Amino acid sequence: MSRVILHAELRASAVLHFCHHVNVQSFLRSSLVEKMVSMEAWDLLCIIGLATFTPEGQRIALQFWQHIWRRELEQVTDNVDGFLQTMRVTGTCLSGGKCLSLLDRTSHWQSHDWDFYCPHEGFDNFCLYVIDQLGGSTIEHDCVETETYHDAGFCERRRMRTCAGVFDVLRSRSSSALLPIPHFHSTILVNFISADTLCIAYPWALHAREGVIQTRPLDNTTRAAVDKYIARGYRMLESTNLACDRNVEAICRPRGHCARNVRYFGDINCITVNFGLASSSSAEIHQYAMAPAFKWSVAWIWGGHQCSNRDCALKVDHCVHTILTTADSGLLAAYPVVAGHTGI
Repeated sequence: MSRVILHAELRASAVLHFCHHVNVQSFLRSSLVEKMVSMEAWDLLCIIGLATFTPEGQRIALQFWQHIWRRELEQVTDNVDGFLQTMRVTGTCLSGGKCLSLLDRTSHWQSHDWDFYCPHEGFDNFCLYVIDQLGGSTIEHDCVETETYHDAGFCERRRMRTCAGVFDVLRSRSSSALLPIPHFHSTILVNFISADTLCIAYPWALHAREGVIQTRPLDNTTRAAVDKYIARGYRMLESTNLACDRNVEAICRPRGHCARNVRYFGDINCITVNFGLASSSSAEIHQYAMAPAFKWSVAWIWGGHQCSNRDCALKVDHCVHTILTTADSGLLAAYPVVAGHTGI
């Protein structure tokens, strides 16, 4: 069953935002095509507000997410269903700039960075699909495990060219494709879209077009990437100046941004939307739930200096771990970190 889960505070804010910015009665009376056209101009909070407004609103919102995802994939493949099935079986997800441009509905920039992340076990099969079915060829291949790659959570990269675009396919160091994502330079990129699910780890900040930068030293290339997103209209905050989380009462109101919080994909501070399983057969649902690639997820502590709460004055180091998960109606439910796993 397709579902949307999110924090109660975000749910309430999204519904109020939706009702304030949309003529609800007129929208609900319009045809499905008219609804899809109208929603193209909506921001993220309006879409989430619709999804939590009524069961019918959720159905429409899920159709919209699925529509824009499939439309984007049509740019690079004539067989969207086959491409999605390959992503599903191999456990591959899209993240990075292309993913952000899809999820940030107020963005006026387009990314051509097709960055696909694969579990360690699914990397080869996804690359073979790109070669065999999309006519792709490898133009760069780096499998040298450097300290930089170790810190980034991946161990191999193939840049592959097809007639429709260029893909960067990255191999996770663990059985979760998500391991590299919390290593990104800022929170605005801690998102992913898989065959059936999208997840936004910091929705409040994404709606405000703000990101918190990593606390680790950034090299010149990474700094240039941060500057690129600043030029695209995002406000990038250092961890020592989390204005969005400070408050004069010194009461911690983290909304998932607390430097000490243990976060994981699918937790209550994320927006997690499953838009694919409602139209799948029971066999496909079973395959999704049992696929080894989807038994692993990722937990992280962002790290840095916390807000004005005096108990949070000390700096906390950034860290990322692979965790064991299970599928619950397509949503990730986390078990404790598995000590000793090679991806941790």
